[in-house]
Amino acid sequence: GKIGVNSAENEGSEFWFTVRLPVSRQATHEPPAPTDLRGARALVVDDNAANRQMLCAQLEAHGITADEASNGVVALQMLHEARDAGQAYNLTILDMLMPGMDGEALGRAINSDERLKNTPLVMMTAIGRRGDARRFEDIGFSAYLIKPVRQTDLLDCLSVTLAAHGGTEKKRRQPIVTRHSVRELRKYHVRILLAEDNVVNQQVAQGMLQKAGVSVDVVKNGREALDTLRKSAYDMALMDVQMPEMDGLEATRRLRASTRGKTDPNIPVIAMTAHVMQEDRDKCVAAGMNDYIAKPLEAKALIAIIKKWLPEKKKVRDYSRAITRDKKEETETKMETSDTTLFDKPGLMARLMDDEDLARALIATFLEDMPRQIKTLKASFESENFDEATRQAHTIKGAAANTGAVALSRAAADLELAGKQKDTGKMTRLISELEQILDMTQQAMEKP
Repeated sequence: GKIGVNSAENEGSEFWFTVRLPVSRQATHEPPAPTDLRGARALVVDDNAANRQMLCAQLEAHGITADEASNGVVALQMLHEARDAGQAYNLTILDMLMPGMDGEALGRAINSDERLKNTPLVMMTAIGRRGDARRFEDIGFSAYLIKPVRQTDLLDCLSVTLAAHGGTEKKRRQPIVTRHSVRELRKYHVRILLAEDNVVNQQVAQGMLQKAGVSVDVVKNGREALDTLRKSAYDMALMDVQMPEMDGLEATRRLRASTRGKTDPNIPVIAMTAHVMQEDRDKCVAAGMNDYIAKPLEAKALIAIIKKWLPEKKKVRDYSRAITRDKKEETETKMETSDTTLFDKPGLMARLMDDEDLARALIATFLEDMPRQIKTLKASFESENFDEATRQAHTIKGAAANTGAVALSRAAADLELAGKQKDTGKMTRLISELEQILDMTQQAMEKP
């Protein structure tokens, strides 16, 4: 190699070098996309009670169930008891400096125990030395953080660690996670906030986004979206236009005018709407939305619009592929999607890019949730809250369309129109029809 310097008076100096290195034979690891921490169980081990309580409070505020242990002996006992009860901890966070058995010794004890060795371990220490990360990685730690730790670094570290473990019984071999690696990952990884009130529509969008390698958090109305955007940074927001408490249009207007917390008033906001008339598009633009995507969602269109509005360095996995059918299959599909269709399975599978697992999960959620949605609709109508009944019909229409329940979606659309026209007689008839169509749709969906 070579080394040199270029210097110019009153301009500055440039130092440079070249070095020749052999190609590494060691396999490279693509860092896993962060995963949702809600519902995870963590054990916090620290001899300082105040530190334990503070860390547990942070974790619980983000949906993690956190237990405390004041020393290594108690921690080992709790780890065994949790595993015996079938509730093993997803994460164990250890302080380094503890009397008796310190964090390093406890980590070695856990990794030498056949029943506990696959527990993801996170080391936190106030004293960091050169080479510590490599040493803790060799011991079997999944992550290493130096105190004080920013909350965003802590949460991202735990999220990546949990994703690397993958919820399996066997700990995957991954490079140790540090604050530097999570900050680097943050530069390239995509994080999206999804604001959608219907559980079926949530599942469709979330499934598509996660398959594309996108980290997604879900809220159910515009007010929750604004609160979440104040607390955390996102690359984009997908906003349903019609939501209870605060709709997507009002939420976007307030977002654009906000300077509170971590809110980025210029974040790209994409409207999700079943209305695609020019008037509806104009309303979205006037509210400050950057673009819109039509419901029911299609994976290919969703990925395309995300790529359109993300910085080039951000990565989205394009798992979409062309689905070709011969003319006979196209004819069959057209027949199946006629006005008398109950369940358009080919259309559903095409939108989900033939993801059988997502389709099964979506259908199960739909069949569980839809009776509740119709019950809510009937209650609103019987209490003469026709505006709420109309909004509920709109929700049913979108969820049914996303699941391929074509006849149910069309009946709900007719009901929504009758509600807007205050035609109570027609609404009474259509509500009765909805229940009948749902029964027939369930039978069609459950056919092998």
